[in-house]
Amino acid sequence: MIKLIYILVSIFSVILSSEFEDIYNVSDILNEIISRYEKNSSFRLNIDDGKIETILDVDMLWNKDEEYNRKTRIRFIEPLDFQGVHIWAWSGNNRKSKKWATRPGSGKKIDITNKKNTGKFDLSSIQLDKSVLSENPIISDTLTYNNVKCIVIDIFKKIRNREVGPVMKIWVDPDEKKSI
Repeated sequence: MIKLIYILVSIFSVILSSEFEDIYNVSDILNEIISRYEKNSSFRLNIDDGKIETILDVDMLWNKDEEYNRKTRIRFIEPLDFQGVHIWAWSGNNRKSKKWATRPGSGKKIDITNKKNTGKFDLSSIQLDKSVLSENPIISDTLTYNNVKCIVIDIFKKIRNREVGPVMKIWVDPDEKKSI
């Protein structure tokens, strides 16, 4: 019975998703939002997964004329074990990137560009860019948040020719074309 309900919900979600995409063009909405993010910015990110609270200060510098058009610096504020640790990520137009981090305690800078990400923290989750358009984003839901009609856009990732996710959900005001 539970499997039947799950299948019906999945089918209903796909039908609704197609319906919303007929009304709203996901690519146009995301392009508009991303173009607003492609500017210098700084913000604080609070992450609480129930086990540990992490606070990060994030700075993004955009320069479209350089080989690496986006330079991101992340500074850990909490947990205290990682206080003062920095991560730098430089992303280029042709999808090449470089990453460095400082070690806790010593502050020694190490190149982590080709290191496998063993932690659950993925920099791409805070860097909304045009690469999400190639991940087949879909509208999965509509809702009202603070009296604003929103659509929920699911972003999937391809790993070994398999679609995984959603790895990111973006709540969007489709009329204002801005994330909520």
